[in-house]
Amino acid sequence: MAPASGPTGGTASLSATLTADGVGATGKTVSFSLNGHSVGSATTNAAGVATIPNASLVGINPGTYPNGVSASFAGDGGIPAANATSVLTVSAAGSAPAPKLSVDPLKGKFGSVAVSRGSKTKKFTITNAGTSALKVSKIKLKGAKGNYRLKAKSCTGVSIAAGASCTFKVVFDPKQAGALGAKLKITSDGGIAKLKLKGKGLS
Repeated sequence: MAPASGPTGGTASLSATLTADGVGATGKTVSFSLNGHSVGSATTNAAGVATIPNASLVGINPGTYPNGVSASFAGDGGIPAANATSVLTVSAAGSAPAPKLSVDPLKGKFGSVAVSRGSKTKKFTITNAGTSALKVSKIKLKGAKGNYRLKAKSCTGVSIAAGASCTFKVVFDPKQAGALGAKLKITSDGGIAKLKLKGKGLS
């Protein structure tokens, strides 16, 4: 569940990712609410991302609401029901437009993979939760030691419109047995995100 923001009386982009066994679930209906009030539903795309680009903020006072935006999936086709919440930030009317970086998921859990005999790929979604175009300048892995690698850098150097998203992938391909971690840093003009990656190599 990605954070959401927008001006009072305006709109906000809502985005959530639904996965099954680490893979995006396609064609599933996700319902969204703002401060407990339903604002509609959206169908997940090929990456498992459901988005409502222009949810109304009319009637919501300026402020920060820790669990103000929520998403729910009723469950079907062998995928269990799921619920998630995130922060809703409503700014005062007339605030200057600005980009805001949002990343989903905020943690990369890859599970267990056989050393040198397999790999696991995880998708990450960058959403511009701000009100002007977002530019991601760098996506960098630290401490990967060959166990993790970026498969796609499609989000780097591109302009992401307000409310829009893009995805990139990280591959876990362990070279040794045991618990293996790394850090992922995303730098943009709308903020910096630091994520922890965790996986286990099986001998």
